[in-house]
Amino acid sequence: KRTVRKLSNYFIHTIELIKAIDIEKYKELISKCNFNSKNYKWIGFQNFINLEYIQYGIRLEIRKCTNNEIKNYSKPFLITVIVNMNMLIYNMDLTKQIHSTDEFDEAIETLFDIMDKIDSDFQIGDIDESNLSRLDIARDVHGIPENIIKEVNKMLYRIPMYDGYTNNKSLEENCPSFMRENSFNIENNSQGFEFVVYNKHQAALDNCYYNKCVDYFKDTLRIELRCKRKYIRQHFLEKNLKRTLKNAYVNMSSSVSRVYNRLFKFPTNLCHLESKMMIKYLFDETGNKKARCRRMVTLLDELDKYPKEDLQTALDNVYPSDKRQNNIKKHYERYGVSPITMRGRPIPFIQSLDSLLGFYPPTDQEIKLYLMAKKKYGKSVFFQKALVE
Repeated sequence: KRTVRKLSNYFIHTIELIKAIDIEKYKELISKCNFNSKNYKWIGFQNFINLEYIQYGIRLEIRKCTNNEIKNYSKPFLITVIVNMNMLIYNMDLTKQIHSTDEFDEAIETLFDIMDKIDSDFQIGDIDESNLSRLDIARDVHGIPENIIKEVNKMLYRIPMYDGYTNNKSLEENCPSFMRENSFNIENNSQGFEFVVYNKHQAALDNCYYNKCVDYFKDTLRIELRCKRKYIRQHFLEKNLKRTLKNAYVNMSSSVSRVYNRLFKFPTNLCHLESKMMIKYLFDETGNKKARCRRMVTLLDELDKYPKEDLQTALDNVYPSDKRQNNIKKHYERYGVSPITMRGRPIPFIQSLDSLLGFYPPTDQEIKLYLMAKKKYGKSVFFQKALVE
């Protein structure tokens, strides 16, 4: 892999703090809540939320523990404090993010002040008595047309992943509105994280954001690393919550890049072409090596014929031999193109996932292919121009 570019536009979006409580504390909390107020809502039997501090991006959920949580905490109820770190200083503005250590330090101090007030009101204990159970690192890539975002998400599902990484089947099975074209969502339970690439504009619509916010996120792709307790303990944990959060903040870019670089078995620095243009390109590039061209096009046809089939399945179907598979993959890498194409769609060219997602600058070969596509299709060819300049 090439050297990762240092990116400054990462931010910590959401954190979750949890604390287990006994039945007496639960009853005490119930007695202090005014359920006639719009700030308190029941969300199921014995479960409720407190929205009193929502203007600061803080929501409290009190719920009954699952059987596994009871085994872990030896208490029947759980308080979860869900915090949008950016709203701690940008109250009620979902479009602004913290991109400096000074602002992040200010957000941490604000969080501790508000948690002191919550403890004063409800006696739930010092913030350092809670466990940091989730921390989301995010980055927005603006200016990508939504038809490109949809195509990219579908492509990501077709690239074989290393062992340990799996599609989030629970999300796909339990969320009726879930569509792969809107979100690439994988998880690694052994390491304790989720990696997500999704259409932020569609998410804003689904979550009923206000109009200004929905418009702001048009043509925006969001990348998120959702870190769970196991990952946090291994990579960020310090002596107290403040130091843990600051450690996570300074390691945002390296954390996301590390996961991305270890995710896919097949190279992600290859361009994607429309099928007919791809065949002509391979025919021209292979010269007198027509057998090589024919074998490469055979894989191409298999993937085009079965659009939901992943690349490894297609390779197994057409070339069972490991040696032949490795040779085919090397040929595609040599010519700078991926066998995953866009047949029958009005998208002639997509740059490599590495450069489109902002992990690496485009290669010379990538720019050459872009110019080739632009010469044939004109202005309809999209490219992240800022990365070319």
